Amino acid sequence: MARTRPFRAGINEGYRRSATLWVLIPALVVMLVFVVLFEVTGRMVEPGGADPLVLQKAFTAERFARAVAAWGDGVEQFKASLVMLDFAFPLLYAAGLASLVALAGGPSPGRLRLWLFALPWGAAALDWLENLSHLWLLADVHTAADAATVTYPGVLVFAASLAAMAKFALLLGAAAGAVGFALRRRCWWAVAVGLVLFAAFSPVLWA
Repeated sequence: MARTRPFRAGINEGYRRSATLWVLIPALVVMLVFVVLFEVTGRMVEPGGADPLVLQKAFTAERFARAVAAWGDGVEQFKASLVMLDFAFPLLYAAGLASLVALAGGPSPGRLRLWLFALPWGAAALDWLENLSHLWLLADVHTAADAATVTYPGVLVFAASLAAMAKFALLLGAAAGAVGFALRRRCWWAVAVGLVLFAAFSPVLWA
């Protein structure tokens, strides 16, 4: 029990520092900027815009290979987007969603609130794991010809997809929890923000 006290104290301090609009608003604004940048880079991968969920939900080497082959030479741009954008983006959504949980939950958090506060940071860690896995899988893919001939290890493809789905589960859970806390405290603006974030993460359920 004593060993966990420093960790819980750190989570409590992070919760206290995050419970401010000075964290939430900048994080949300920069997230919107990144969404636009992802759309721009996605159109460089393929004309209609690349859908990263295709890779994230692949689970098998065959589906992963088909998705990469469809991008052809655009796979290099996808890798550049991963390096330039998708390692910073998890920090933004984790800071924003954790701040919303703290603001919606109110002061003096209990164990449940602290767990929900930590969920977005766990999602960010899973996102980095997924990104590193995709970079490793695509390390030898540079052209359409490479994409048509490379063989991908099924275990790593499955692990990357599993990390991606677990990431979304944590994000949806944190957003739903923030909405629940906000409803209980009748903090309507936080309810609205939480619902928007939940909707932003929900395409993984139906796409």
